[in-house]
Amino acid sequence: MAGITSKIKKALGIKSKNKSSFLSVGKSYHFGQEDRFNDYKSFLDAGAGNVWASFRACDIVANAVMQTGFNLINQRTGSFIENDRTGISDLIKAPNPVDTFEDLMYLYVHHIKLTGNFFLLKDKINQITKQPEEIYPLIPSRVKIIPDDKNDGRVLLYQYTVNGEITELSPEEVIHFKRPNPTNEYWGLGDVQAGKGLYKDYINRDLLNEHFQKNGGLPSGVLVNEEFDGEEGEWERVKSIWSNQYAGKKNLGKIAWLTGKWNFIKLGMTSEQMQQIERDRQNVHQIFLNHGVPLSIAGIDKAANYATSRQDYINFKRFTCYPLALAFFRKLNKELVNFYNDDYKIDFVVNGLVDGEAVVREYLPLLAQGAITPNEIRDMAGLPKMDNPLLDSFYINTQLIPMEMVGLANAFGEVPSELLENQVEAAGGDPNRLADDIATEATSSIDEELLRLRKPRGSNAS
Repeated sequence: MAGITSKIKKALGIKSKNKSSFLSVGKSYHFGQEDRFNDYKSFLDAGAGNVWASFRACDIVANAVMQTGFNLINQRTGSFIENDRTGISDLIKAPNPVDTFEDLMYLYVHHIKLTGNFFLLKDKINQITKQPEEIYPLIPSRVKIIPDDKNDGRVLLYQYTVNGEITELSPEEVIHFKRPNPTNEYWGLGDVQAGKGLYKDYINRDLLNEHFQKNGGLPSGVLVNEEFDGEEGEWERVKSIWSNQYAGKKNLGKIAWLTGKWNFIKLGMTSEQMQQIERDRQNVHQIFLNHGVPLSIAGIDKAANYATSRQDYINFKRFTCYPLALAFFRKLNKELVNFYNDDYKIDFVVNGLVDGEAVVREYLPLLAQGAITPNEIRDMAGLPKMDNPLLDSFYINTQLIPMEMVGLANAFGEVPSELLENQVEAAGGDPNRLADDIATEATSSIDEELLRLRKPRGSNAS
């Protein structure tokens, strides 16, 4: 086990803690140009510079998810783990000598959004407890999955390639986060692959514009010589001077001044070019929406009003950030935390990721009618459940009275017995029976205590 992970560390430039820090290597690892948007490296490149809107969208989502708070709790009691002796708290604080836990969350969002996959290597695993001492992120474009012989979705091993050196890893050494893919049971589906045509269109237009400017671009004017009668050699010399002084990106927009009889024709942007600019703008908008980032969140477009802006923010947190955080911590609890203690769980704070106001507004009536408990309300609102029997009990509001009696109750919330008898008689009931029930209730110990408390201070008990 140590030999396998040492190979990866050697390839990545990772040495022991007291000697060296992480080194980024592997620059020669690349694919051919013909593989554009057909492999995970091209997907990662799209979000790392080739498509600026893709990087910006992933950066916004990653920063939002990275700020999600979390706590180590006992899932049976709901209490926080104050003094952890298993080692999982230390691993969360320092996953490896290089990265923080927030760094891993940031990389997780980028890899999942761009490729649909994120890999964590569990290093220095204890053979008995299966507990790793360190965890490292892997680059999806360098991972190859080898399925088992039955090809039923189970993984036989993983192969990780750096600088041409292949390292084999068992499924127990790798935590594979992946999005569901309707066409592949081994690999997840990312945003770029799902919107491949959108990103191809963006890059092709960018390349077209780059070559267009490189080859001279659109001149700001055309000079026409009506009396040139020189030889071909002189004409070639004039063209060479023109190319040197007025062609290329550095000379864009210049106007040439030459001797002779010339006509100047001013050129402006054609309608087709203006439409191209609008198409590029729409393409950027679509890339942000493909990553689940509203334009008002990205700062590209303004919301119509505060209500629209707030709804955009709620939708962004609820439908983009919350599912990513939920999948990350659930997978981490299942394949990492459980090896330290079955009762332990990393509980992330969904407050801010869900609309707590809407949850309370929607479920508070159920709480008042005894359908759910206060702890269930807390859970849906993103708050941790409390280890309190009272919060696991059902409650019902008993202060409901007929509309005809509103305002007739005394200071203690009681309606006079005469009014109750009249109300019962009007409804066809037996007022005498009601009076007997009231008298019986008044003699109970609880009511006697209430009557004692209602007497003015300083009066003697009878």
